[in-house]
Amino acid sequence: MRRRTCLCLCAGILSSGCLGQTDQPTTKISWIHLENNRDEARHVTVFIERNDEEVFRETYQLGTSVEQSTRRVDDPVKGTGHYTVYFDIGDQVVHLHPSEYADVTDPCVGIQYAVRDQETTKFELKPIGEC
Repeated sequence: MRRRTCLCLCAGILSSGCLGQTDQPTTKISWIHLENNRDEARHVTVFIERNDEEVFRETYQLGTSVEQSTRRVDDPVKGTGHYTVYFDIGDQVVHLHPSEYADVTDPCVGIQYAVRDQETTKFELKPIGEC
């Protein structure tokens, strides 16, 4: 009986070290690329929070022509952190946490966000070699 108790305690102590690490890696957002694929112009408000504090907010007009349908925002925030990025297109708000998708060895990301037909949106995170 004493041996079972000892084995259970040892197994619990060893596994608690593995399960105890819940920190997400920090990321740096190098750029955001916005794209409008709808037949009508759209306003897109991008705002970014770091640790629940707003650090960036800007509204962009995306047209329907090739020249006006895309917009790139370089270095929207300075430094690394735990960010939440929001895209507000008026009738829909999308948010994402780049830290959930970032690679620990490559924490710099670029974000592509597209407003698509049939009231859908799409985002993609792109790892970047150097910030």
